[in-house]
Amino acid sequence: PSPTLAQADDATLARAAAAGDPRATGVLWDRFSPMVRRLLRRTLGPGAEVEGLLQEVFLRALQKLSGLPESAQLKPFMIAVTVRVLSTELKRHRVRRLLRLQSPWHAVDFFAGADATTRTALSALYKILDELDADARLAFTLRHFEGLQITELACATDASLPRAKRHLARANARVQAAVSRDAAFSAYTTALSLGDAE
Repeated sequence: PSPTLAQADDATLARAAAAGDPRATGVLWDRFSPMVRRLLRRTLGPGAEVEGLLQEVFLRALQKLSGLPESAQLKPFMIAVTVRVLSTELKRHRVRRLLRLQSPWHAVDFFAGADATTRTALSALYKILDELDADARLAFTLRHFEGLQITELACATDASLPRAKRHLARANARVQAAVSRDAAFSAYTTALSLGDAE
């Protein structure tokens, strides 16, 4: 990619990518693929195949860039596109799991860099998240894993602020209740603060 495009602001980069400039597409990938990959992995959990979904996010983003307002920022736009892809994938996964066509996404090897206690706790957390509906799981992930504020969460999920708060409160309550019953979290319960939906 050209140095000019690599340093371009969001509006310039979006226009160039929407026009089909391959240099802009490369800059868009370099700038946002780490964030998108991280969000996919953190939401779907260990063992999930994310490379195909990563490509789908960028294909959808490129299709929608031409309709992006001049004042729009690319990071929230890319998060919102990723959330839409994730929402569809989570719903598919839930149906497959209910029909027993696929086992839950859990692979302790995914946490190979962590100690045994942490691996156990993280694996248990994703089992809890598997029980949440897509809206609640996305709200939990965006707030607690990605650190989005509630207003950013609402924007990313295309929900009203009260609706986003309800999704997050429901997720927090379910996770907190499950955590309190699970011995795998005994070393972490004091560090958890999931009651805040703000």
